[in-house]
Amino acid sequence: MLLASLRHPAILRSSYSETLFRTPAMETFHDNSLYVIEIGGNDYIVALTSFLYSPCYVATNFIPLVIAKIRNATEVLYANGARNFLYIGVTPLGCSPSLLSTFLLGAKDSNGCLRDINTLSYNHGLSLLNLVNQLRLNYTDATFSFLDYYAAYTQVIGNSSSYYRCSC
Repeated sequence: MLLASLRHPAILRSSYSETLFRTPAMETFHDNSLYVIEIGGNDYIVALTSFLYSPCYVATNFIPLVIAKIRNATEVLYANGARNFLYIGVTPLGCSPSLLSTFLLGAKDSNGCLRDINTLSYNHGLSLLNLVNQLRLNYTDATFSFLDYYAAYTQVIGNSSSYYRCSC
């Protein structure tokens, strides 16, 4: 539903208003809700593995489109009373087995992940964080939080021995 709604904001606007705000109880629930907004890494993976788009094209064209759609969805939610938002970045997609097996000859980083695709993932997160900061300035009565999934994931991959537990 969210992907369709991102493509057609009128669907989000009408279905959201008509279903969520019919009762006072739902209005109270809505006022205290946390809206989690995320584009799945699989959306980028599908674009990259379709061979219709290069990583450069995705970085240049797809990321700005995704961020614009997230902004639009946020503004629709905000206009309907939503005030608490959490935005989740993507993982380092260059570590994804499906992309590693698709781009066998791609340049790898020190963790064996695809460097160019991880740069794309990082840039998505940076663009999303920039959006969150803009939203914070524009809508001071709302809370906008960002979960840097990329940084958390790279911390674990880069320091995997720190997270290892012996089963003995």
